[in-house]
Amino acid sequence: MISLSLFMFHIVGVTLAQSSPQEMPVPNTAETTSLITAGEGDGIDPELAALKAVRVTKPGRFASAAEFQSARTAEARAWLEQAAKLRSYQEKAVAPENHREARKLEYTALLNAARAGDPSGETRRLQMLENIRSDKSFPAGVRCEMVAHSQYHNLQKRLSERKIVPSSADGRRDSRRNQPGTPDEARAEFAFDAYLAECEQVERALIEEFPDAPNGYEGLLCIARDSSQERGAAIVAELMEMKNLPLHLINECRIMQKRYGLTGRRLTGLLPLTDGKETWIYSWSKDAIGGAMAVKALAERFPGKEFVGICLDKDTEAARRAAETGGPPGQQVYDASGEIAAELGLTSPALLYIADESGCIRSVSGMNEARRLVSALPKAGISGVNPPSSATP
Repeated sequence: MISLSLFMFHIVGVTLAQSSPQEMPVPNTAETTSLITAGEGDGIDPELAALKAVRVTKPGRFASAAEFQSARTAEARAWLEQAAKLRSYQEKAVAPENHREARKLEYTALLNAARAGDPSGETRRLQMLENIRSDKSFPAGVRCEMVAHSQYHNLQKRLSERKIVPSSADGRRDSRRNQPGTPDEARAEFAFDAYLAECEQVERALIEEFPDAPNGYEGLLCIARDSSQERGAAIVAELMEMKNLPLHLINECRIMQKRYGLTGRRLTGLLPLTDGKETWIYSWSKDAIGGAMAVKALAERFPGKEFVGICLDKDTEAARRAAETGGPPGQQVYDASGEIAAELGLTSPALLYIADESGCIRSVSGMNEARRLVSALPKAGISGVNPPSSATP
């Protein structure tokens, strides 16, 4: 399971044109169901099992800042009520596994309340965190995850105070965008790079404190994926030198190193590239169409680019039907045999490579480049494209 790192603020898939609370459109749905599912275990009694499923009205897309704040207040109140129930349960819990599970769930509820804007349970939450952190009856991965939750909550608060404010989806929006005298592109670069640097510090601290848990290593690998190509390659190389790096991450690092090694390779003959025009090459599948929709939005915003989609599905006919409905942009290559995907290291949807006018790969971190391009557009045009995030690189 991936550590709570960048992807605490990423939504797997794509979110377009995030708005500030004052600009929120009318919501499509009245509420969202949020479930506490922290931890599974044997011997959980029915009462505790019932407390693990909680229905909470969460802020979505609202017509006004007042409506948004009202929903946040209601959400925080619901989480605090849930925390109180779980604390009461712990007072009578007998089985150790039930008591541990209730502690984890109460901690999660208090953290969710703080995220929703009500810090009244923070003293209790921080006490619980220190107790869980040192309690070896919890697996190292669980303790690491609880610490990660807290560290990223603190990071959000610090960035807000410094006005480098992540958006609700992926942590990449700078609230000072379009500040007079500051170029948008430079501001976007500063905000995102500063955010990544802060996240990297968190993940390195997790690795140092919990060297036997995979969480910190997984988080650092995702930071590499979201970094510039040069920085990402350096982080991956460093990860490969770490003695406690889990085997599944060793394999993922090797895949990323293969991708980085593609830079400068000429693709003529492998894909239908257009001579003399920059081409954006992206992977997609019918079950993960969100990445293709992100690229479709990019195609609309950058009409001078050529786009080539590589469908990873083996069922070509079903994929073609999905393409007719979803409309991935540009020419489509249906790679049922997997030969092209293997050649280019396309192991998942929502990857984006950029080939230059001569057909040579210029970037294998195209989503990051696209984000920077979109961030530099005038505010009246596009407010942001958040690239997909995946659990595997």
